[in-house]
Amino acid sequence: MRQTSALSGYRLPALLLCLATVVVSLPHNTGSAMIPFGGPVATMFPACMAPPALGIMLGPPTAIPIMYIPGQSFSYAYGPPAHPGQNLLGSAGPFVPCMIPNPGCLIAGLCPPIPNPAFPGGTTVLFHGASV
Repeated sequence: MRQTSALSGYRLPALLLCLATVVVSLPHNTGSAMIPFGGPVATMFPACMAPPALGIMLGPPTAIPIMYIPGQSFSYAYGPPAHPGQNLLGSAGPFVPCMIPNPGCLIAGLCPPIPNPAFPGGTTVLFHGASV
């Protein structure tokens, strides 16, 4: 006859809890997540409701969509992006989806926002410098 301990059913959850604690406690390297960008602003427009941001498409040499989020993005000289043709140089962070109100919603505020079909999102501007 096999004898079982009263605590034998708790071994796997305890092991998983210990493993999760070790994984969460490891240092995270977020410095490598920065993406350098630079180039003239090809297009810019207020694109999102959540988060409230400017959608910016850069021209060459770094033709990527970026999102300038007021209060989160830091601007050096000449402030935030102001017009197409202005040159930007900086670092961007993670991709952020651009959400707009749901046009098919019958009762405002009860439907979740949907991704913007014209500008699905871009990398968040962490900091940048701009030309005049």
